[in-house]
Amino acid sequence: MRREKLEQRLDLMFAEQLTSRGFLQTCIEELANPRKQDDSGIRIQRLNADVRNLRQKRERVLEAFFDGTISRDERKQRLESIDRDIQSIHELLLLNNTPSAVNLESLIKSFAPLIEWQYWTRDQKRTLLAALVPDIRVADYRVTALGIDSTLFSNEHHRTDKGSSPLPT
Repeated sequence: MRREKLEQRLDLMFAEQLTSRGFLQTCIEELANPRKQDDSGIRIQRLNADVRNLRQKRERVLEAFFDGTISRDERKQRLESIDRDIQSIHELLLLNNTPSAVNLESLIKSFAPLIEWQYWTRDQKRTLLAALVPDIRVADYRVTALGIDSTLFSNEHHRTDKGSSPLPT
């Protein structure tokens, strides 16, 4: 995909949709949808089972090494692959943990700075995106999914007491 065309689509999404009260209300309704939560619960169970299976596989690789069945290099190669898979699943599990206290006002407040998105430089945009750690999925120049670290909307993880300041925008 051409960067220029894709950037236009992303600019529209960040400047208009993520600052639209209606769009954000739809997002919150989707979070509250019990069917979606059930699907998410099943997915989390499946991911946890995958982690257990990978840990068992890791143990079998270590046993094979201690038995002398595989070499040190083969053990290292297999363990690196398994550990990468486990880490990937842990990242997916983190993405599936959505806070229950997300509300429309907190989303509006969090995304308010994006109203000036179109006027920012590429470096400013990249800095913000690095802070949000989004998971943006695109197909045929259409954004098919957007995931943002949900802890950004939780008061539990933001310190504003003496000697600290909120995240820069």
